[in-house]
Amino acid sequence: MRSEPPLAHDPERRHAAKTAIDRAVEAIEAAAKIFADEMGATLGLTPAAKIAPIATITAAIQAAVAEEMRRLTPAR
Repeated sequence: MRSEPPLAHDPERRHAAKTAIDRAVEAIEAAAKIFADEMGATLGLTPAAKIAPIATITAAIQAAVAEEMRRLTPAR
């Protein structure tokens, strides 16, 4: 189960070229997957058990991005 970060995959906000935020989101997602794979291998976790850390990390990233968006978006 993988949910997408709001900026990287929102069709209404998608740009022709990748923004720095898009590239950062992709790098963080890749790092989270590598971390979970390595941690899972070290702990001897099953592939299904490796999904939990990835989902947790993804949720934390999404919350941080959403909070930053609220902070940067002017109130209407």
